[in-house]
Amino acid sequence: MISLTPHSGSTLEIFRSGGIALALIGGLLLIARPLRWGLLPLSAMGSMPLTAYSVHLVSLVVLAGPGGWIADNRVWVASAVVLLVDCTAWSALKGRGPLERVTAWAARRAGQAVPAAGPGPAARSAVR
Repeated sequence: MISLTPHSGSTLEIFRSGGIALALIGGLLLIARPLRWGLLPLSAMGSMPLTAYSVHLVSLVVLAGPGGWIADNRVWVASAVVLLVDCTAWSALKGRGPLERVTAWAARRAGQAVPAAGPGPAARSAVR
């Protein structure tokens, strides 16, 4: 109950890990504002994860072939840099990523296709 061993599930361990998480989030939020422009490419890529991941996969299949593997780290670094630059440019010029736009459009269409729920059977029987 009062053990501080990691992953013990005790109350003190839960408070300790929660406190560490809150302190870490607070510290990162404090340093994020002055580093905002340096973190802009990461923020841009984070705003379009589906597009970035899909482009990354397609580019690796084109470079290595289906089921292939690239052992040269320079390819991975170049891929990350190109993705960061492209996502930043796309975000600055167009906003939301293309696959995110398609997903949002499909979700809006699906939401419009569902009829609005009326009163339930109990409410209808009470009206009669």
